[in-house]
Amino acid sequence: MKIYSSTVARTPILEWIAAATGLLLLLFLLVAIGLDVVQGGSRVPPDIHIDVHTSVKAGERYLVTFDARNRGGASAAALEIEGQLTDQGRVIETSSSTIDYVSGHGTAQGGLYFEHDPSSLALRVRPMGYQAP
Repeated sequence: MKIYSSTVARTPILEWIAAATGLLLLLFLLVAIGLDVVQGGSRVPPDIHIDVHTSVKAGERYLVTFDARNRGGASAAALEIEGQLTDQGRVIETSSSTIDYVSGHGTAQGGLYFEHDPSSLALRVRPMGYQAP
């Protein structure tokens, strides 16, 4: 005589939660990759915009901090930033900074030191060039 068990093994709830979490992560990655492909991805060259913050006295000099925001898809390495202080069109002082790396759609912070007070002069900060990483 054979005795059959009527108990059916059930999948634990924790296993269902882990599977659902994995599925959601997979879907998120597929959507992110799809959006990158549709928007041109890293084929869009770096598009650097500089947001200047206020200047502060730093010892004997003045420090102007900034954010370098990359609106393009490709990354930029060795990003050269130049700042100029001018008075009625005449260049008074120039300072430069190099940012090692700014990812596509990323932001990096930096600073420029000046001998003259930037608050009393016209300040122009701009990206000068970069290398492809």
